[in-house]
Amino acid sequence: MRNEEDADGALDREINNLMMDYFITEGYPSTARIFAAESNTQPEADFEAIKARVEIRECIHRGDLQTAIEKINELNPQVRQSSPRPTLLPSEPSCYD
Repeated sequence: MRNEEDADGALDREINNLMMDYFITEGYPSTARIFAAESNTQPEADFEAIKARVEIRECIHRGDLQTAIEKINELNPQVRQSSPRPTLLPSEPSCYD
């Protein structure tokens, strides 16, 4: 009986961690904060960083790439320093028309 209780507890913790990961990854910081308090789960992310990533994603979705790049540089300046410039986009603005 004790082994079943231990297994159930481990499964509950695993599910709680999975749910917390989803809330953080998908950008729901307030939901993650509430869930952490209710489930005794410790988030492995900074809630302010989650908000910043959501803002970056929103900039990208609306096509404001310059603002997204600026926000990425503010959030994590090492990304630009350690990553080569992407060459996936055409360099001529007329290509976007």
